[in-house]
Amino acid sequence: MKNHLEHFEDIAKHNDVLRKKHMYYYSQIIQWLTYIIPENQRIIDVGCGDGVLLEKLKPSHGIGIDFSHGFIQKARAAYPAFQFVLADVTKPIPPIEANADYVYAIDLVGYLQDIQSALEHISKLCNTHTRLVLTKTNPFWGPIFRLGSWLGITQKRNYSNWLTQKQCQGIIELAGYEIIRQDTFMLMPVYIPFVSTFLNRYISHLPLIKKLSLVEYFICRQRPISKMHAPSVSVIIPARNERGNMLPALERMPRFPGALEVIFVEGHSTDGTWEEIERVAKDRDWGFPIKMFKQTGKGKGDAVRLGFAEASNDILMILDADLTVMPEELPRFYTILAAGRAEYVHGTRLVYPMEGKAMRPLNWLGNKFFGAVLTFLLGQTMSDTLCGTKCMYRNQYARLAAGRGYFGQFDPFGDFDLIFGSAKLSLKIAEIPVHYKDRVYGSTQINRFRDGWLLLKMCAFAARKMLFL
Repeated sequence: MKNHLEHFEDIAKHNDVLRKKHMYYYSQIIQWLTYIIPENQRIIDVGCGDGVLLEKLKPSHGIGIDFSHGFIQKARAAYPAFQFVLADVTKPIPPIEANADYVYAIDLVGYLQDIQSALEHISKLCNTHTRLVLTKTNPFWGPIFRLGSWLGITQKRNYSNWLTQKQCQGIIELAGYEIIRQDTFMLMPVYIPFVSTFLNRYISHLPLIKKLSLVEYFICRQRPISKMHAPSVSVIIPARNERGNMLPALERMPRFPGALEVIFVEGHSTDGTWEEIERVAKDRDWGFPIKMFKQTGKGKGDAVRLGFAEASNDILMILDADLTVMPEELPRFYTILAAGRAEYVHGTRLVYPMEGKAMRPLNWLGNKFFGAVLTFLLGQTMSDTLCGTKCMYRNQYARLAAGRGYFGQFDPFGDFDLIFGSAKLSLKIAEIPVHYKDRVYGSTQINRFRDGWLLLKMCAFAARKMLFL
């Protein structure tokens, strides 16, 4: 058997023919990868081959790494705008000034005899915000590929290992990474009209069938070092007909290690909420600045986007004006973000006991249902998607807002906009249990049937944009 370098030098000589022969397989890889990695990012392709994948991703700055002279020569000739480095990731990689947003390695893991060492070397290319994207071949397909190679139908794969997804997960974690999401795709790697599209877009995502898909993937980040700092906080309070809660919201506002500002966004109230905000803001010296804005659009989502746009501090945090989630619990969210243990944090009301009238039974069932739907769609655990208390860093929100066109302005509530956007950016998501209390003032503004139907349509839309590609 040829060693790996000889194997890939041979492939480099006739790679154009192989790519045309397996065009459908490569098109599926490209389609998935362009969903995971937005355009205009700083990207490193480890095991870059001829550089085609890097070019398809349209990076603002692209670097390819490969240990094959033949592939590096081809890549440099075809794509002179990118930097291509001859290096072997099983050994220390020469210093590369990259500041990468994404580092990816497609089907590299199976060829590595020491995966942990290679991943530790690759970590030198990453920083705290970099996402490492890895794919491997499902070992279920091993006998199929061996038979296909013997028949001359498929390309020979000179793999060193056929690890399971669980085994690979353990090695990734040993190498110092935290897995944000892992899943599979591509049930049919060859093109059969209508059949391939149907199987790959829909059937491959079914709970048991997905275990048979060809490609297994991991999206990771470097495991954060728990070193607390003191980021500043902007607490945004969208308020419509919540007059009686404005003073308690300020009186019960917790203090954080970093600076605090409170931003009220009032939305066409009829009970004097705006006048009450003006009054309580001047009532005393609260010890933190208070900003006030009148909403021109409609819906909580519009109010949140206005508040976020006007915020000045590092962390953006939402507090619902009904105060059914207690302001006193906001420091829990702050601590998780400040320690780097997550990048988007929202509350779940479905862990601790609730007060008697806090959530009606049908609302509870609806929350459980939508939590299960989003867990399926996003590949990250969601138990309560509609809890209004959410927070993230302002710089991450800026990235989310810049990519909002992918989903469009389809969310009047603001909850799914932040959740879907964070998942699209492969942010580390965490849920924090909160205590859900009865309303003291006003009445709920949720219409369970109308809003439930709208949420269902939003989930169907998101499924098409995120899962059924």
